[in-house]
Order: sequence, then C-alpha cells, then structure tokens
Amino acid sequence: MKRLIVIISTLILCVSLKAQYYVYEINGEVFVKGTEWTSAYKTMQVQPSDLIRTNDYSSVVILDRNQNKLYSLQSTSPASLKTLIQGQRNGGQSLLGEVAQALYNVLFKSNDKSMDAYQRTSGVTYRDHDDDMLIAQALKSSPSSHGNVSFRLINEYTGTAISDAKVGEMAVVEVTNNTSKGLYINIADFDSAGNAAPILPADENNTMTHLYMPAHSVVRLSNYPIEFYEPCGTDKLVLVAYHKPFNMMNVLQLMPTVPAIQSDDVHIYSSHMTISR
Repeated sequence: MKRLIVIISTLILCVSLKAQYYVYEINGEVFVKGTEWTSAYKTMQVQPSDLIRTNDYSSVVILDRNQNKLYSLQSTSPASLKTLIQGQRNGGQSLLGEVAQALYNVLFKSNDKSMDAYQRTSGVTYRDHDDDMLIAQALKSSPSSHGNVSFRLINEYTGTAISDAKVGEMAVVEVTNNTSKGLYINIADFDSAGNAAPILPADENNTMTHLYMPAHSVVRLSNYPIEFYEPCGTDKLVLVAYHKPFNMMNVLQLMPTVPAIQSDDVHIYSSHMTISR
C-alpha cells in the first residue's frame, strides 16, 4: 500500500511539473478565472478550461510548453483558454523545442545560463539575420500598409490621439492589428536631424514577446510610455509589423546597405509627429 501511495504521489508530481500553459507576457490588465477571478501574472499556470478576460486595449501572451507555441490573445468577454486558442486561425507562433525550452528558462530564470542559452538558440532558430534584412529592404521602400496594421499616439491622461507634442511630454502607443495572425511590432523614429532609432524598448533578452500583438486586436502599450525629446521639428514615425521577432536596431543599421524592396510579409505604416519646445 505504501508503495502504491508513493507511485501515485510521484505521478501527480510529474503531471504538475508538466504543466502546459504559462502566462508569458501581459499588456494592460488581464484576469483569469479557475475557481474565482484573479489578476494574471507572469509565470502563472493556466488550464485549458480557465476563463480569460482582458480589459479594453490589453493583451496576454501564453507559452504552450507541450506544443512549443506562443499565443497572443485579447478577449474583453470571458472565454476559456481552449476556446481562445481554437479561435486562432493561424494557430499561434510555432517554436522549435530548444527555443520553447529557452523561453521557459528565461521566464523562470531557472538557471544562470538561461539568458546565454536563449541568445545562442534564438540567434539561429527564433530570430534570423535574413528576416532583419528583408524588413530593412521593406522599410527602405516604405510602402503603404493598406490599413491592415496601423498605430496612433495617445495622450496618456485623456486617451485622445495626438499629432504634436512638446519636449518632455509623454504618450502611449496604440497598435491596431487587423490581420488574422499575431504580429511582432516596433516603431522607428526618423527625427528632423536625420537620426533613426526604435521608440519601443527591447526586452532584456530581445524576445519581443512584450511587442507581440494579437490578431484582430487594438492594444495600448501602456507599460511602455514614450517621451518626446529634442531636436524639435517633424519626426517620421514608421511602424513595422512582422510574423517573427526581429531586431529593430539591426534593421536600421542595415537600411543604408540594402536595396529598397517591398514585401507582402512586412507591414509598414507611417505617421508624423511635430515636436516643439
């Protein structure tokens, strides 16, 4: 009997250690209901039957350890995780097993080498220099996105769109993804002095999971407000959206060295912001 109890306990432990779904990233406010509603948090284990609800303009990224996938989700009405995943026509982003394990290690910081392991793995299988080059070519050509993906800057207090600001003022980026797949985004700022730089921060390991926008969504990146700096003048802001993570700084460095070539896989949307003192 004691041996049977030990075996059963071991099996239960193995099942718990093999949990499938984890909250990987949160934009805004997200809630999960197993037995009762609670605020979601990174590393939280979620069951397929658990209900998920996001506030307006919020989103959540889920890591699926069994299927080696990332799902970016938004639902202002309560829905089970299983339903939300089944509703994704493109099935989330598939990952190689090594990448999924590396992301898991980064999430839990399970060992001191997790960051280095992720960087080594992701450089080959998660991000790709050829993707950065493709994006640089598309960004240099600056085609119209036909409205599939767009953005606007929002006053962080009033929630209204802005097209001009004073030095030192803040704004929040609102991204609209009207496509049927999750997309990674960033925005390049080409200022009046000819400088170019990303306006949204890279995460510590450059996974871009915090910039992974759900399909058919509108997300406000309230966790990453931007501040306006000199030089004064009119800046060109260009949003780039792609189905895989990319390095925006590397893209900008590649731009002078590549030809201008449009790509159907790269979504581009341009806007302008006037900055004054």
